[in-house]
Amino acid sequence: MARGEGDRSLTVHLQQHPSAPVHATLTAVRPSGEPHPTVLVVMQPGALGVLEPPPRPAPQATLVPDLAETTRHATLMDLLDEMTTALLTAPRGDRESVLRRAAQVLHGGFADWVIADATASPMTRTAVLAPSPEEATALAAQDPATCPLVTETTRTGSPSLQVRPEDPDAFGRDPQGAPVLVQANVTSLLCVPLAAGGTVQGTLTLFRCGARPPFSMAEAKALDTMSRHISLAATEVP
Repeated sequence: MARGEGDRSLTVHLQQHPSAPVHATLTAVRPSGEPHPTVLVVMQPGALGVLEPPPRPAPQATLVPDLAETTRHATLMDLLDEMTTALLTAPRGDRESVLRRAAQVLHGGFADWVIADATASPMTRTAVLAPSPEEATALAAQDPATCPLVTETTRTGSPSLQVRPEDPDAFGRDPQGAPVLVQANVTSLLCVPLAAGGTVQGTLTLFRCGARPPFSMAEAKALDTMSRHISLAATEVP
């Protein structure tokens, strides 16, 4: 072939699988700028002149619906519907009332703790819903400016999802000086900005504690969507 005597086809056997014939086709290729031809080898399963039957299509597996995933999706849709109803019936532009109603929808079934903060200078804590009234009162007295998670979300305008938070001081400390995340046994958290006109005007932080399943990416996405609706409802009508 290198001497220009034409192409070749033949059956060969590989050392790794000597019992399986392979059809090899060799042809000369003359790349531009090269003084000598190059030999191109194409190898296909099967012997020369023997047609292999087409492979039978694999039977399609019967798709069984994931009942757990379907249930989680339905629960999120119910939560979105409940949030929409609460926002539509809240006084438009009354920021504190809107945030409290949104926090009540999220508390209990979706999160163990719900904390709403207004980021106008100075930062203020608008609402705290906790497992007990005593815990809510203690955290309501905290200055949001001492919570790195709140200040970082306010600065970047980006939501944060954390599972087993690495920094115990990410949400500051309680009046006794203990890290809030440790004291509340927080195993996952979500913090989303409440922005209007490109400016972050508040944050919403959710905790799940103990053996409760952590927040999922789908739940984080749903809360991000709800945060935009909350911001619209809390914006004063011009």
